[in-house]
Amino acid sequence: MRKRGLGLLLAVTMLAGVLTGCGNVVSMDGETTQPLENDAEGETETVVNKAAEPKNGETYKIACFLPNVGPWYDERWYASKQEAEALGFEITLFSAGGYSNVDKQVSQVEDAITAGYDGIVLHACSSSALLPVVKKALAEDIKVVTTHVPLDENVCPHIWENPEGAGQDLAILLANEIGGSGKVFMMNGPAGQLEAQECEKGFLYIMETYFPDIEIDAEYVDQELSAAQKVAEDYITANPDVDGVYCFGATSAAGGMVAALKSAGVNPGDVKLVATNAVEDDLHYMGEGWVQWMQPSCHILVGKSCISVMDQLFKGEEVDQVTMSMVAVNAGTENAFCRDGFIWTGETEDTSETSE
Repeated sequence: MRKRGLGLLLAVTMLAGVLTGCGNVVSMDGETTQPLENDAEGETETVVNKAAEPKNGETYKIACFLPNVGPWYDERWYASKQEAEALGFEITLFSAGGYSNVDKQVSQVEDAITAGYDGIVLHACSSSALLPVVKKALAEDIKVVTTHVPLDENVCPHIWENPEGAGQDLAILLANEIGGSGKVFMMNGPAGQLEAQECEKGFLYIMETYFPDIEIDAEYVDQELSAAQKVAEDYITANPDVDGVYCFGATSAAGGMVAALKSAGVNPGDVKLVATNAVEDDLHYMGEGWVQWMQPSCHILVGKSCISVMDQLFKGEEVDQVTMSMVAVNAGTENAFCRDGFIWTGETEDTSETSE
């Protein structure tokens, strides 16, 4: 199993502490590595795949299923749409309208099977509930690629953004921002959403192992701005002494927390924030001083890559799980903090790693 070293990351984080003027930079003694179970070599089975001709005899048709709508999902969709059009595929979007609408998404996938689509790209609302219908699609010789939320069984290629490593990174950054002690509130993603759980796991591992003087409170938060703001307001009212906040989702969780802090009369930077899955529209929170670190999402690259993987499946090529690394940027570093060569720019370089 591959282990991920954080020594270089810690060194960069120390530099970031100087650049942002966050006070004493925290150091961690000893080996700072943890097995990343979802990024492990030898644990992903090779998908047995056969070439397939378009069911209509002319053009491959792909159904793209997303759990929700909004800036992140819109950009993710358009990236897939552009890649599909470039390859000559037809692609149709289906949104469940929220992670809680599991039955709706299952029904949508079932309808796509009946309609005779050649391929399915699925960002699942549920790792367990979507598994049976995906198996049904595969039995009908429909190619399936999942993104972000993996299924409970490894039945098809999956593409996501190394969420456990992302959680580890943000834990180190936030611990440095608050000086290694104090109170942190975790605004985790939706309950049961595996990607959010992996981020949470990575964050807690670093905090519990290396920063025992940091008190952790946590709550699961739906990926809706109004819901996140309500959670944030209730927490800030009850815990005005909080020092830092981890936000799963810059648009929703961080956006809701910033609104709550403003309502409470808190000044930018008094409470340190870090956030995952940022889109360009979220970056103003850093410029305004509300959020200290954000991880720009790889969703555009994921959106393109899942269509490229689908093309490989149509051709009968074998495809393994693909992991793309998220990064963190800070307003004071001019996007210099770049762990794996993936930089926040309009054009992104593919720095994905494919399991062997």
